[in-house]
Amino acid sequence: MKRLAITGAIVALMAGICPPTILAQTPAGEEDASARQRRIGKAIQEEADVGVKRIKDAVEKGEMTEADAVHEMAEMARRYRDLAEKDFVIPFRGVPPYVPPDAYRCFSMLRGLTGFSANSTLPIFEEMSLSKCEIIRINGMSRYIEVVGAASAFPFIDKLAKDPRYTVDDRHYAYRALVRLARDYEIPESKEMIQRYGYKHLPAPTDRPLPPKLSPEDMCKVYTFILERIQTEANEDIGRTLDWLLTIQLPDYITSVQRLTVAEKFGGLGYWKAAKDEIEKVPASERKDFRVKGELLDPERKGD
Repeated sequence: MKRLAITGAIVALMAGICPPTILAQTPAGEEDASARQRRIGKAIQEEADVGVKRIKDAVEKGEMTEADAVHEMAEMARRYRDLAEKDFVIPFRGVPPYVPPDAYRCFSMLRGLTGFSANSTLPIFEEMSLSKCEIIRINGMSRYIEVVGAASAFPFIDKLAKDPRYTVDDRHYAYRALVRLARDYEIPESKEMIQRYGYKHLPAPTDRPLPPKLSPEDMCKVYTFILERIQTEANEDIGRTLDWLLTIQLPDYITSVQRLTVAEKFGGLGYWKAAKDEIEKVPASERKDFRVKGELLDPERKGD
């Protein structure tokens, strides 16, 4: 009975729409739609976080088992996902997507679930990565990669390329989430990189502690994985994403044998022509080859 009372109170707390007081706090003419949405979303998520805290407090006090807590939060995440999907509209290119209020509530549930056993939470994160609401998909993928760990996320990321339910955009987000996690969110945001590659990294999260830094061995695994995938990747947009990640993190890759092969594979035009020209300025004997003994793609090293 105590568990039912706690759950009922939480559901009642989280069932309401965004309070009118939140909506009324927008100074007319002083806030664009995107900023307003972020502010309202933050308020909605903070409201939902109260319910998450109550569940976790109940677990700590022995009033609810971890299994029951995971079940309750997963069910609420599904409920909010379903509501958000009904309200989600695919945005026009260049227009910030509208984030349904229930998507923020779903985010709160997923964030709360990251504190429990991976065995019990990974299935719900993978389920959310297939949501019809794009931003919930992204959140589900990011949570999955965060919980399983950068060096253990490769099977999941490979699945994105093989499962027709996932899109090219999903793979973009997954690769970027992988490298942000591997680098402890230290990807530089210099104007040169933004102008050169057209990407801007996402800031480190402020709603939870950063994950522990990877060991040098696991870092090698991550970049070996990306080096392998860029050479077999057929989608040019994904190729550019992987190329951008590698040029930032592996300076030797910029004028490497592998990058020249990739540039030629994608036709050597436009973006890839600039990369090809850059590499060909360096004598062939001085270009980095990651297949040689001791390097990331050395067959003997990978076999150890």
